[in-house]
Amino acid sequence: MFRSPYLRRIAAYIFLMTFASTVLYFQQADLLGQAFGDDRGASREFLAWIDLSTNILTILTQGFLAAHLLRWLGIGLSLAFLPALAFLGFLSLGTYPLLAVLVVLQVLYRSGRYAVARPAREVLYTVVGREERYKSKAFIDAAVYRGGDLVNGWIYTGLVALGLSVGAIALVALPVMGVWVAVGLFLGRAQEEKARPSQREAPVTDLS
Repeated sequence: MFRSPYLRRIAAYIFLMTFASTVLYFQQADLLGQAFGDDRGASREFLAWIDLSTNILTILTQGFLAAHLLRWLGIGLSLAFLPALAFLGFLSLGTYPLLAVLVVLQVLYRSGRYAVARPAREVLYTVVGREERYKSKAFIDAAVYRGGDLVNGWIYTGLVALGLSVGAIALVALPVMGVWVAVGLFLGRAQEEKARPSQREAPVTDLS
C-alpha cells in the first residue's frame, strides 16, 4: 500500500469515511443523552428504529438502485456520493443541531455507505494485481479502518475538550468532507485510467 499512490488514495478514502462515521456516532450519543437522559430503555428502542429504517432503506437501494447508480454516475461520482451527502448533512446539523436532523442524516448516511459506497469501493480493487488486492485490502480493512476509528475518536474527544458543541463540530467536519469528495473523484478517475489498458488488451470474441 505504501508503494502505490492508488492504494494510498483508497486508504485515505477509508480513513476519511471513518472520520465521518465516528463524528456521527459520538454526536448521536450526545444528542440521545440530551433527549433521553438516563432512560436506557428508551434510547435502545430509539436506536432500534434507526437501525430498522437504515436496513430497510439499504435493502431497497441496493436491490433496485445501486447497480443503476454505478452505471449512470460512474465510479468517481458514486464514491463522491457519500461524502457529498455527509457534507450536506453536517451543514444541516451545524445549522440545526437537533436529534431529528441527526436521525435523518444517520439513516441516509449509513444506507448510502452500504448500498452505494461499498460496491463502488470494491470495484476499485478490480484493476490491481492479485497480490496487491488481497494484501492491501486486508491491511486497509483492518489497520486503516480500525485505526481510523481510534484516531478519529480522539480527535472528537479533543474537539469536545476545546468546548465545541455538536453543531460546531459538524461545521468543523465540513472541510474534511470536501477533501473526501475530492479523494473519491480522483479515485474514480484513477480507476478508469487503470481499467482502459485491460479493456484494450482484452480479446475480441466474434459472436456472429
